[in-house]
Amino acid sequence: MKELLEDHPANAYLLLASEDSENPVPGIIGLSEIVLVTEDSVSMVSEIISGGKYAVVIKVGKKRKRNKFEKLFEDLMAEDYITYTTIEELNQNVTAVLRRRQRGFKPLDESRKVALEIERRFFGSPPGKGAMRE
Repeated sequence: MKELLEDHPANAYLLLASEDSENPVPGIIGLSEIVLVTEDSVSMVSEIISGGKYAVVIKVGKKRKRNKFEKLFEDLMAEDYITYTTIEELNQNVTAVLRRRQRGFKPLDESRKVALEIERRFFGSPPGKGAMRE
């Protein structure tokens, strides 16, 4: 298998779990334009959008009550970080995302915003004028 895939032109990244202890997730995300992920992988969604990639989050089940992360996904969708979709609408939503990718996708950088606010509140520096310059 390794010999078949190693030098194949369609192969951008080969990781064999039996030979490598490397975590494949950062490499896979780095090579992707968009990443499809199920709604039960909230930490993966965070990792994807924090890395400046676009996530298509797929609803995985019909539940009577709302998923506890549904509001989060709706907010992220409103800010254009993700598309939140059903499996039935996946094809049309992925097509729409790929059509608009020329605009680029913005990384979610909340840690920078928090650092600027801490600097403002505790050190009296106007945002972007102290250690955390914008």
